[in-house]
Amino acid sequence: MGAGRGEGSRGVLGVSSRDAAVHRAFDAWPAHVAVLEASGRIVAVNQAWTRFAAARGGVGVGVGADYFAVCAAASSAEPLAAEVLDGLQQVLAGTVEDLVLEYPCGSGEEFRRCRLRARRLDDGAAPQLLIVHDDVTEQRRTHDRGLVSSQLLAELDAAIVATDLHGVVTSWNPGAARLYGWPAEEAVGRPVHEMVVPVDRIGQLRDVIGELPDAAAWEGEFTADRQDGTTLPVHVRNAVVRDGTGAASGMVSIGVDLTGRHAVERELTRAARHLRAVTDSVGDGLCTLDGDGRMTYVNPSGQRLMRTPLAGLIGRSFLARLHSDGDGAPWAVPGGPAAATRRASCQLALPDGSQIPIEYVATPLDVEEDIAEVGWVVSFRDISARRAREDELAEKVEQVVWLGRIREALQDDGFVLYAQPIIDLSTGATVQHELLLRMRNPDEPAELIAPGRFLPTAEALGVALSIDQWVLSKGIALAAMDRPVEINLSATSLDDGALPHLIEQLLATTGADPADVVFELTETALLRNHTTARRFARDVRQLGCRLALDDFGTGYGGFTYLKTFPLDYLKIDIQFVRDAVTDAASRHVIDAVVSLAEAFGLRTIAEGVEDETTLELLREVGVDQAQGYLLGRPGPVDAVLMSHQQRTDL
Repeated sequence: MGAGRGEGSRGVLGVSSRDAAVHRAFDAWPAHVAVLEASGRIVAVNQAWTRFAAARGGVGVGVGADYFAVCAAASSAEPLAAEVLDGLQQVLAGTVEDLVLEYPCGSGEEFRRCRLRARRLDDGAAPQLLIVHDDVTEQRRTHDRGLVSSQLLAELDAAIVATDLHGVVTSWNPGAARLYGWPAEEAVGRPVHEMVVPVDRIGQLRDVIGELPDAAAWEGEFTADRQDGTTLPVHVRNAVVRDGTGAASGMVSIGVDLTGRHAVERELTRAARHLRAVTDSVGDGLCTLDGDGRMTYVNPSGQRLMRTPLAGLIGRSFLARLHSDGDGAPWAVPGGPAAATRRASCQLALPDGSQIPIEYVATPLDVEEDIAEVGWVVSFRDISARRAREDELAEKVEQVVWLGRIREALQDDGFVLYAQPIIDLSTGATVQHELLLRMRNPDEPAELIAPGRFLPTAEALGVALSIDQWVLSKGIALAAMDRPVEINLSATSLDDGALPHLIEQLLATTGADPADVVFELTETALLRNHTTARRFARDVRQLGCRLALDDFGTGYGGFTYLKTFPLDYLKIDIQFVRDAVTDAASRHVIDAVVSLAEAFGLRTIAEGVEDETTLELLREVGVDQAQGYLLGRPGPVDAVLMSHQQRTDL
């Protein structure tokens, strides 16, 4: 019967614990049972009590425990415990004969209703308490359903009439009173045909009543009379009521007014049309899927999003059109025991092979009981514009971050100059160095950041000029030390009319030879503002500096610049140099550039030389100078120039 039973102890109602049959019966009792002494000490419990307490974390409610003390301890937090304690003590005192309390137990899916019953036992020397806990959840639900059913029968807008085998009314519900107009007190005891059947149909009704016991049921529509003389269409189902022996004892009839049927059908049709109008007019794509993910309906917006007419979508897999967008796998397998609403984003494949980003919400469509999932309703929308806005915002945020880093680098000497040698191919001597900008990573000082990561932001936010001024001051200072340099300038800096004046000041201050300073311009910079670029080129050439056009041969206006800009060098782009040995087209471009340069009195510089074979080819076609990893990798300017000085000294 529970923990604490020993040899010779007494059990329920004084029965000896040695009586195994009694104990087994007690333990087999489905209710949760305990027996208490008058002091509140538990002297016996069955297994159901023990399991119930253990499942709910019960402590101190086994044999030997003081049940009254447990209730008293819990009463401060749970008023029901105080009510239980008071009721049990009243039962012991004989104030009440039985204590019955219902209480909720658990929550959510585990919610149950239990009933506590207590009765005093006086068959021994001292009174005892028998406490029984029952799970009455299903009883309560059945009771509640019964109340609901009774109320529904009373409120049901249908006539329910019971008669004997001769058609005499024995029961007449409020629905029958409303439908036929006869109150129950006037209808009961009268033949039903006298009240509800037109005279010309009475014989037919009598035939139905006579045949019904054998037919068991009859169903049909007829026009019924009302007490006020009016008529109405009624759908009736008659069935035989049988007694315990199976013999027919009466009939029951359920009648429904069909007057509003057509109005209801019209309303349903109107509602269906309204629903279709709503689904067809919403801006989001909307489709329904069967259990295998095949489309059974797609609204016009969905057809437009998928670039496919309805006929090409019905019966096709919606899931097959979904692809990952990098944020996770797309919806792959519908259904399953854990089917729930799904929200995600992915790529939607279009008939032309392209994809658009979408977000979707897929909700299980339940239409029958005991079927967990028979399909889905999916709402989806094109989020291309939103993604573009998010990307734009992210780009702006990144620009703000880079702007802060650039400003810190300008203030805290966070920029570093690298240099790469440019070699004269006829002599092998280093004639100048191209200066390349790097930024120290504030988070990893040993790491350097390439200009491609910060210069676009600098140009977009108007701080490129400050960077170029820093580079100019460093580069011209190197030129003053007899270190010919090639300096890159951003397109936005060329728009500043004061830049040539700054260059003039730096040349004068440092004493650098202007001929040792080459400014490298890109076609992008020239295209940005042709007029200001020409003015800059004219001014620096008047100072004695030289100009190089970078990436020559890759743009559309290169030949025009040969006529309009006072250039000194043409830099052949790396894309032609890299495969000049193996690609005849690249070789022809290099030949053409060399010929043009000679015709205009310019010198050529080949970029990206990485092997001896290419270097030898460039010499053969007449390229003047070259740079690349084969000839010297970019490195910190001081180290590169020091190495060059050492080679010169030797």
